[in-house]
Amino acid sequence: MKNRSEVRLGNGLAAIITPAEHLHKVNFAVGVRYGSVYEDLRINGSAHFLEHVLFEGTRKRTGQQQEEEARRNALERNAFTAEEATVYFIAGPRSTAEKSAEMLSDMLINSTLEPAAVESQRGPITNELTMRHDNKFVYLYDMLKPVLFEGQPAGRLVAGTPEIISRITRDELFDIYQNNYAPASMALSIYGGISGDKARAIAETYFGGFKKPYTKKEIPDSEGPSKEKEVAFERSGIAQANRLIAFGFPGTRRMLSENERDLVSLILIDQLFKNELEKDLKKKEGLAGVIKISTDIQGTSGSFGVGIAASQEKMEKISRFIYNELEKVRCAGVPKDAIERAKSAYWHDMQTDLDNAVGMGIAAAFDQATHSRQLSDLKEGVLSYTADDIARAAQKYLDRKRSAALTLWPKGGGT
Repeated sequence: MKNRSEVRLGNGLAAIITPAEHLHKVNFAVGVRYGSVYEDLRINGSAHFLEHVLFEGTRKRTGQQQEEEARRNALERNAFTAEEATVYFIAGPRSTAEKSAEMLSDMLINSTLEPAAVESQRGPITNELTMRHDNKFVYLYDMLKPVLFEGQPAGRLVAGTPEIISRITRDELFDIYQNNYAPASMALSIYGGISGDKARAIAETYFGGFKKPYTKKEIPDSEGPSKEKEVAFERSGIAQANRLIAFGFPGTRRMLSENERDLVSLILIDQLFKNELEKDLKKKEGLAGVIKISTDIQGTSGSFGVGIAASQEKMEKISRFIYNELEKVRCAGVPKDAIERAKSAYWHDMQTDLDNAVGMGIAAAFDQATHSRQLSDLKEGVLSYTADDIARAAQKYLDRKRSAALTLWPKGGGT
């Protein structure tokens, strides 16, 4: 992106600044290089737990005061935890840019993690886990990584389990906060209606002054299944079967060193399937089913999944159709017009996203924390990709012999 710049603040923290002065909103996002892959198994879910607690008060403000101040200034605040990073953001009108930066830095640098704040979040996190369990597709996606990357850091659950959450202590969370929320493990993104000079000054003022030691933790690249795997679950009270056909592979660290075009090729396969698969299922096969496509590429692991919701008697037929369509991609057998539609749709979405200060700012912080570079630079070349590029990536990463199928069947029958 031409108007983007990267600067190192006085304490070494990386700041990605992207002025888009036609926008009225400014987003500040910080990616912290700490997620479930870095956790001790005994406290799996601690990164997500800590994310919750950091909204509960600092040396300057209680959690309620933070909330009230954000509301008065029309600020939007949130966060998410992934396998390799936790991202926090705050966005609001350009007139409140300095307030946004001050509040975000206060939360990340000065949080106190009071015992009462820690206890207050056990219930909401357990409730969140219950809701994820009750959503059929979300449940399968949560179970996906432990199946694809069994015994590896990428195979851990991002949010843990209720049992583990119930015993994580305040001291364990504080140790994570002290040892991982440091300039060398953080990346700041400023995106939106602000000049580059002002953004740099704000970044230095609110994020450049704190110092903490940090020891970088090396995580090995993950490997997908060595053979085809099938895992089945049963659940009462559901009418349809749900299946997730998925592939696991190493992430961007290896992908970018071997052939960086593979990354965007996989994203294009995702777009291609979103455009064509459900439509072709009905048109060519006369079958009805809900199809969900998901591609998730982290630094040390990646996955591509096709989710299906259908009646039990149709599930196998739909699955065969999907495997056949994947084989066409692997053999460069996808019609050229379908590939052109996928490229055009993805390019259009990219151009639309440029005006989304929140989404673009979050992506920049996550990319820098996870990959140490901006993946959007690669994606800008999407229109030059060919069927051969896509086939090469599919042959390398989407091999049925190294896939997994997770199925949730209705217990005692269904439709």
